[in-house]
Amino acid sequence: MAVGAQINFLSRVASPAPAVPVNGDRHGLRGYQRECVEAITGRLSRERGAMAALFTSSGKTRIGAALIHEWPGRVLWLAMRDFLLDQARQRIEELTGEWTTLEQGKNTADGSRICIGSVQTIRGRRLTDWSRTSFSLIVLDEAHHG
Repeated sequence: MAVGAQINFLSRVASPAPAVPVNGDRHGLRGYQRECVEAITGRLSRERGAMAALFTSSGKTRIGAALIHEWPGRVLWLAMRDFLLDQARQRIEELTGEWTTLEQGKNTADGSRICIGSVQTIRGRRLTDWSRTSFSLIVLDEAHHG
């Protein structure tokens, strides 16, 4: 019986170079999670994008949070569903110790380094309100739905 896979897409959209690979002990990563962060960091130092596909409950949000914590610039985390936005926001704040803002509906993200937004909201005028260099990393959670 196959276990369902979920996918996160990470894209470097501006010029800051990724930081040193994450120390697993600091972020509580398991070996395969640490390897994933290092693989993504390495790929993003050479190319514009990277995709990670991991099994359900393998710690994708933890991996993303570790990457975000070490990333030198502003980050946009996009998700398709409300419950995914809430889960990501809570988990990322818990794991990074950083404040996040929400860009959805009447909420506008301003002032934080980490922005959590819905794919449905970040389009049209809201998308053009930000310059192309507003974020140095974009994470698309559950990219296989996009």
